[in-house]
Amino acid sequence: MKSKRLFISLSLMFGLTAGLFASVFSINNQVEAVNASSWTAYTHYDGATYYNDISDTLTGSSLTSALRTLNNSKKKRNGGYTALLKNDFWAKYTDFDSNSSYSQDTTHNLPYSNKIVSFYSGNVATNASGMNREHVWPDSKGGNLVQEDSHMARPTLTSENSSRGNSFYVEGMKSTSQGWDPAMESWGDKTYRGDAARIIFYCAMANGSLSLVDKSSDNNNNKTMGKLSDILRWNLTYGVKQREMNRNEAVEAIQGNRNPFIDHPEYACKIWGNTNAQTKAVCGLEYISISKSAVKLTEGQSTTIYATSKDSSEITWTSDSTNVLTISSSTSASGSEVTLTAVKSGSCTLTAKATIDGTTYSASCYVTVNAPQTDSLSSITLDTTNVKKDFEIGEQFTSNGLVVTANYTMSGSKTVTDYSISTPDLSTVGTKTVTVSYTDNNVTKTASYNINVDEEHISSITLNATQLTLKPGETFQLVATISPESAPNKDVIWAPLSHNVAKVSTLGKVTAKAPGTVTVTATTVDGGKVASCVVTVIESGGGGGSSSSGCGGNIATTSIVLSTLSVLGIGLLLIKRKFSK
Repeated sequence: MKSKRLFISLSLMFGLTAGLFASVFSINNQVEAVNASSWTAYTHYDGATYYNDISDTLTGSSLTSALRTLNNSKKKRNGGYTALLKNDFWAKYTDFDSNSSYSQDTTHNLPYSNKIVSFYSGNVATNASGMNREHVWPDSKGGNLVQEDSHMARPTLTSENSSRGNSFYVEGMKSTSQGWDPAMESWGDKTYRGDAARIIFYCAMANGSLSLVDKSSDNNNNKTMGKLSDILRWNLTYGVKQREMNRNEAVEAIQGNRNPFIDHPEYACKIWGNTNAQTKAVCGLEYISISKSAVKLTEGQSTTIYATSKDSSEITWTSDSTNVLTISSSTSASGSEVTLTAVKSGSCTLTAKATIDGTTYSASCYVTVNAPQTDSLSSITLDTTNVKKDFEIGEQFTSNGLVVTANYTMSGSKTVTDYSISTPDLSTVGTKTVTVSYTDNNVTKTASYNINVDEEHISSITLNATQLTLKPGETFQLVATISPESAPNKDVIWAPLSHNVAKVSTLGKVTAKAPGTVTVTATTVDGGKVASCVVTVIESGGGGGSSSSGCGGNIATTSIVLSTLSVLGIGLLLIKRKFSK
C-alpha cells in the first residue's frame, strides 16, 4: 500500500544529505545552467553498448532470462523507495523538471534540480513539497520485492497518488476494484500510460517472483500485475519520451543498471506478445510483419525498412516525432518499403498500420538517433610501476619511469610524453599528490598518484677504531660518527652488552673481561646501518695497554724492544770504557 505520510523539512534534508550524495557521485561544486534540449539519449555511461550481448533472435522466457542476467550483473547498489524523497533525495536527479532551468555537475554531466515532477500528471513541486512515493508495482501485490529499485518507485503528489490505490492498469477505468487508468483523471496525462507500462515490464523482468497477467485484477498473493494486453498497447501507442531517457541515465549513475524497455520497447512484444489472442493482436504478430523492430541511426544516416500485412492489405506509416526522423515511402498492394533519414538526436516510434477485415492492426519500430560522434580525449591513465614514490625531506623530485596513456572515444589509446606534471613540496613530511595533465584539441584530462615524504635517513656510520687490543679490566671509548650529520635520529644500538671476552655499554664504552676475541657492533636505529670493531683481550702478564688500527703495535711489544736496546747500550758503554784505560 502507498505511504500517506508527508515528508516534512525537505529543505533541511537537502543540507543533511549533500555530503552523502557527493560521495556517491563525486559531484563537482561547479554547476552551470542548461536547458532540456542539450540532454539526449546515450549521452553518458554505456547505454549504446549495454545490450551488445543480447541476441536479436531471443524471444519469450529466453529473452527475459538474458535480460535478468544482464540486469543482475550491472546493478551495483539499491536506490528506490527509501532514498527517493529522503535520505539521499535522488528524485532531484531522476525526476526533476527538465523544462525549467536546472544545474549540471561538471564531473558526470548529470543534471539535477529541486523542481520535482509528479508521476501521472507532470505537475511540478519545489523540493517535493506535498509529495509521497508511488509503488508503480503496488506493494501489496509484490512491489516490496523491487521497492528499493530506482526504476520502480516514482514521486507523486499525495492528492494524486491516493486515486489509484493498488489497482491494475486497465484502459478506460477509474474504479480501483476494476483497474485504473491515469488518463481518466482530470489531472492525468495520458502519455504516462507508456511510462507506467515500461516500468511494469521492468519489474517483471527484474524479479522472477513477479509476473504479468491479462486480467483486470488478481489475488494479491499471486504477485501479479496487468492488464497485459492494455499495457502492451500503451507501450506501442505512447512511445518513449525524453523524460524517460533522462531518468534511465540518472538511475544508471545511481545504481548501475538500465531499464531495457526504455532503450528497447520492442522487447515487451517479443517477450509477452504471444501470450494470447489479444496480446498477439496488440503486437501485430499475426497480422503485420515488420522487417526491423528497432533501429539506431546517427544524424544524417538513412536506412530502409519494410512491412507486409497478412492479407496484403495496404500498409501506412506514421511517426510520433517527425523532427527526429523523416520518412519517404513507396506503397504497393503487397507491402510497403520506407526510407528513414535521421534528422536530429532523439527517439521516435515508427508505426506500420493495416486494416484487415475492418480492424486496424499495427507493428512498430523504435528509432534512436544519436548525434555524430567525434574522436575526443576521454581520459588519461598512469602506469607508476617503475616510478619512485618514497622521498626524503629536501630530496629532488623525479617522475622517471612514469608512463602516461591517453584514451580516446573512438580511436583507442596511445602513450604520450608531452604531458604536464605538478612538482610536489618535498620540504615537509607527509603524503603528497602528484597531478598529471594532458591536453588534446582543447580537451584536458587529469590523473594523479601519491608519493610519501619522510624525514632524512642515515646513509652510513663509522667508528673511531676498527680493532682494539686490551688487557682484562681495561676500557676504551668507541665513538660513532653518523652521516649525514643533519639526520634527525642518531640513536645507536651497541652490542654485545654482555660477553665473556668484552662488553660494551649503551654509550659505546668497551670493557675487557678475559682473553679472547669479540666483535663489537654499532647499529643505527634509523636505517639499520652497521659499523664494527674487533676487540682482542690478551693475558695481563703479556703487557698492557690498548691500541687501535694504525697505531703500529701494542705497548707491551714496544716495552720489550726498548728494554733490549737499553741493555745493548749499557754493554757497549762498558766495553768502550775498558779499552780506554
